Amino acid sequence: MKKIVIIDDDQNEHQIFSEALHEIDINADCLFARNAEKAFSIFDSLIPDYIFLNLHIPRINGLACLAKIRELNHLRRVPVFLYSTMYDNAIRDKALELGATSCIRKPLTAKVLVHVLRKIILPADCYLMPAIRNYFQPATV
Repeated sequence: MKKIVIIDDDQNEHQIFSEALHEIDINADCLFARNAEKAFSIFDSLIPDYIFLNLHIPRINGLACLAKIRELNHLRRVPVFLYSTMYDNAIRDKALELGATSCIRKPLTAKVLVHVLRKIILPADCYLMPAIRNYFQPATV
């Protein structure tokens, strides 16, 4: 069973992620944290397979939270995807520098989110559709 942590204070985003993950039809346990403090309490007892982190969360922003995640040895190899409706190249570059696996522009539709999550969680079975390239910005080597 995949373990996925979503860090976002918007309850609607929790619902959208849950529905998209259900649509993908994977066996996943999805945990939600409304802020970094709640996320770190989850990380005390769980090493997730994936972390999805909103750039705009209360108290500390997503970049600061990402930096703290990468300071923890047991989370250093966990893929972390920073997402937001709006970010610029400077934010994307900073996120990648801090250790984000990739940055995702929040999709406008649930259907696009399903395709993005499929690409991330089931990469061997999927391909990056041209229609979602504007939303998914993988790190470059």
